[in-house]
Amino acid sequence: MTHGRLTQWNWVVYYPEKLTLGYGVDIGSFTYINAQYGVEIGELTQVGSGCSIYSTCTQTGRHGTVKIGKRCKIGSGTLILPGAEIEDDVEIHAKAIIGYNARIPKDSVILSRMTLNSDFGKKL
Repeated sequence: MTHGRLTQWNWVVYYPEKLTLGYGVDIGSFTYINAQYGVEIGELTQVGSGCSIYSTCTQTGRHGTVKIGKRCKIGSGTLILPGAEIEDDVEIHAKAIIGYNARIPKDSVILSRMTLNSDFGKKL
């Protein structure tokens, strides 16, 4: 992978040296990954086309490693913001927004067009 250049599968990554991909990861075309502060995607995870994964946000100055677990399914057009942690076996439907520092527990299902913040998944 080359910084800022389309891969042969038509997705792009900035700071590829800080991107960790597990075995069998499938990333859909036209997905954008900014791994400046680290992005980790676990084995057998599928990321749909047109997703955006950010470890940094130039608008807010926030940054943090994004962690996506094993065997997750991320629907097309989903936005994942800095610091998000998605545990294993999570299914996220299309066009969801996973907010700054959000924690998505194992085996969760996130419906389309949901916006989750850092309070999601906290034990009361």
